[in-house]
Amino acid sequence: KTNVIIAHRISTLQNADKIIVIDGSRIIEEGNHEELVAQGGMYADQYTVETVPNWNSYVLYPNVSKDSPLSDENLRKAVFSAIDINLIASTIQGGDASPAYGMGTDLLADYNSDWESLHPSFDLDAAKKYMAQSAYPNGCELTLIYPPDSYIADMGVILQSELSEIGIKLTLKEEQFSNYLTDEGNSTAWDFECVNLTAYDYVTSIWRMYFDAEANGMGTSKNFIKDDQLQKLVSTAESVDGHTQENVDTAWKYIMDNAYCDPLIVPDMYVVYNNTILNNFKFSGL
Repeated sequence: KTNVIIAHRISTLQNADKIIVIDGSRIIEEGNHEELVAQGGMYADQYTVETVPNWNSYVLYPNVSKDSPLSDENLRKAVFSAIDINLIASTIQGGDASPAYGMGTDLLADYNSDWESLHPSFDLDAAKKYMAQSAYPNGCELTLIYPPDSYIADMGVILQSELSEIGIKLTLKEEQFSNYLTDEGNSTAWDFECVNLTAYDYVTSIWRMYFDAEANGMGTSKNFIKDDQLQKLVSTAESVDGHTQENVDTAWKYIMDNAYCDPLIVPDMYVVYNNTILNNFKFSGL
């Protein structure tokens, strides 16, 4: 059965097997919706694709409990120095990401773009020196757990390759979300977890969930850190009177200096909309 539809609204045609674009009396384009958008002609001119700011970031957390080799600070620093976040961002999901330099993104009020200077630089020589100073100079085996997430799965493959350069064998363990939540609280179940973080106000809102041992009810951070100085810095930065950029910066520098986490990427987010909408509405931020 063949249906012929004549329409001015593109939304009416998006699922058609074949679309014919007529200008005046001439057929100027043919194809399905995806093909015509890709051609960049008259049909595609009806659409606009824009990159908009994203609230999400992916962060790698080491298990710093005595149950994991990553309780060794030199090992953590070796791992983070061996990770090339620019390579990950440029290859993950076709390169649709940017490097992350903090927990959260620059949309958050207390995010500081200067934090890029605090992020571990990709440096294999430095990574190998840290390995030599660690309790695992000949390498070790580590496990990364994560819930179903295509970004993390793809990043995991890259991380396996990068960490193999310093003698680390990384096992990837994708878990159903209920199992992941159970294992997340078990210090013997993992060495790394990769988390997709979202906040809409402050970076310190994320810290309250992950690093504030008093707020999360665990008595440690979510990656099993017991550090009184960290608790003091985070609590101060979270407080009403202490929530200044200086205090937030001081706490973040301490977190990075001790290799308590490693921000990886901020995925790009795209909005696709019909240009005819713009004749009737004005969007803020687009």
